Amino acid sequence: MLRIGCAAGSATFPCQRSRVPARHPRRSLALQRRSGLTQYAKLVREHVDHAVAKAKAERLEKGIKLVGRKGVLRQRWNDSPNTREPRRGLSPRVACRNKWARIEALQRNKVFLDLAKARYQVGQATMLDTRQAEVTLGQSQVDLLVARQQNADARLELYRLMGVPAPEGFEQVRLTDSFPVVQPTFTLDTLLGTAAEVNPNLRAAEAASDASRFNLTAVKSEYLPTLRAQAGWSGYTQNYTDTTAASGSNSGDYPWGFIGQPFQVFAGLSLPIFDGLNRETRVSQAKAQRDDATEQVRAQALLIRSQVTSRYLAVGTTYQGISVAEANRIAAHDQLRLAQDRYRLGQGTALELSDSEGAVQRAEGTYVDAVYGYHKAVAALEEAVGQPLR
Repeated sequence: MLRIGCAAGSATFPCQRSRVPARHPRRSLALQRRSGLTQYAKLVREHVDHAVAKAKAERLEKGIKLVGRKGVLRQRWNDSPNTREPRRGLSPRVACRNKWARIEALQRNKVFLDLAKARYQVGQATMLDTRQAEVTLGQSQVDLLVARQQNADARLELYRLMGVPAPEGFEQVRLTDSFPVVQPTFTLDTLLGTAAEVNPNLRAAEAASDASRFNLTAVKSEYLPTLRAQAGWSGYTQNYTDTTAASGSNSGDYPWGFIGQPFQVFAGLSLPIFDGLNRETRVSQAKAQRDDATEQVRAQALLIRSQVTSRYLAVGTTYQGISVAEANRIAAHDQLRLAQDRYRLGQGTALELSDSEGAVQRAEGTYVDAVYGYHKAVAALEEAVGQPLR
């Protein structure tokens, strides 16, 4: 019914309501937008899965593991990488020494070939000796080419680790540091004491432990009452734009004529009683973090102690190995000299001379490896201690 009122009275008329269903354009638009977002998300997911599968296949060919999206999401924001750049595989000076050792071996084999040809011409040797000398010389040339390539690769890797491009003619660049071999003078007790003071990993663990203890103290302070105090003084100034109203007021000091307000002081004390056990949860978490940080310090100290001890023993072992390798090298050179003299006088054979030449090459390689192993052991000990030792 429809009722119409006026000043004289009111009248009532019948009214037929329309039952046309109402439409909701906003709800329809939201459904369309949601459907479009769902299709777009599905398309993005397909592209991401395809890219992940492609990257996984490429990394598997190189022997590298792919973390993936789930692995990345499982990581915490404060995690640090536990992988390091491989440092022990780089040996530019060893590669240089290996190249010069190959050059020396090539020169000796040339002398051997000339001697074999001279003996063949005078009838003191056979063609077999000459051919054997030629084969030995060819093998030395191949070894020299391989050593030069290894030397170039090691130099390029060194420049990459330094973060600079390799200059022109980098193959001819010589290392200025000779890395002398000296007898170790440091003691184990001194190294352990120094590592306990300056090792960066141990200091970082101790700093994390201190931070966890301070965090626990801050969390426990939530049980204490909170005292708030506030004091203030205020004033205001005004200026009338109507000259009639301003005639009776003191507007000549504007804007410095302040009208002061009463001095106000507010103090409040809040005592936390119950917050749904949230404080207890935070205190428990802070205690767990403190205990974990304390154990991390202990574990890091034990790890550093074992590393320093092991690498200290390795330095002594490699230093003794250099002496043994040096004695073997001297003996191999004496053996080669005697074999050359016997071959020159017609008392020795080419096989004996070739064996002596191989013994010299092996002794030279062993000596180079021993020197490099010593310097590598010293560098590993410096890493465990946390500061240079030379």
